Amino acid sequence: AGSSTTFRQRAFFLLIFESALLGIYLSLDLLLFLFCLELATVALFLYLGSKDGNEQESPGQRFLLLNLIGSGCLLMAFVALYQAAGGTSHLANLLQKPMTPAHQAIWCGFFIAGVAIKGALLPWHVWCRDVEVRLEPGLLITVNGLFLPVAGYAMLRFVYALFPYGFLQLRPFFFVLAVMSLLLCCFWAWGVRR
Repeated sequence: AGSSTTFRQRAFFLLIFESALLGIYLSLDLLLFLFCLELATVALFLYLGSKDGNEQESPGQRFLLLNLIGSGCLLMAFVALYQAAGGTSHLANLLQKPMTPAHQAIWCGFFIAGVAIKGALLPWHVWCRDVEVRLEPGLLITVNGLFLPVAGYAMLRFVYALFPYGFLQLRPFFFVLAVMSLLLCCFWAWGVRR
């Protein structure tokens, strides 16, 4: 009976995770996007917790801690956008009432830091390896194919549209991050090849 309950719990968490992923990619409201992103994070954490019963330091704990930091950054950026737009969080309304260029760089940085942590972009990828070792192949494909690309999706859909001046001011940071990611991946590939 114990393994059946654990299987049912894990299946339930997996269904919540996949439903939240649909909400992430279909939402036109930033608060709904954030809610679905957090729901997917919590469901994945609970799935990992139901699988890791007795370990002292579960990989889910690091996953949750880093994702809470990312959530805080996203929430601060969303609150700033909400206040700048006069109390609306719908994407079409936010595009009609842009922030001042001085504020865009600050909140663009917070937004990008939040999605970079959640999407396991370098250098905030430390939770990814520990979590992926614990996942079954089917869920691993779902996490790598749908959950981790949320960072790129959010940057393409929201960052340039909502923070155009901030994005342009942070271009050197993106360039350094891209070169650092490329070099690190090359070193990893070289180490694996040996």
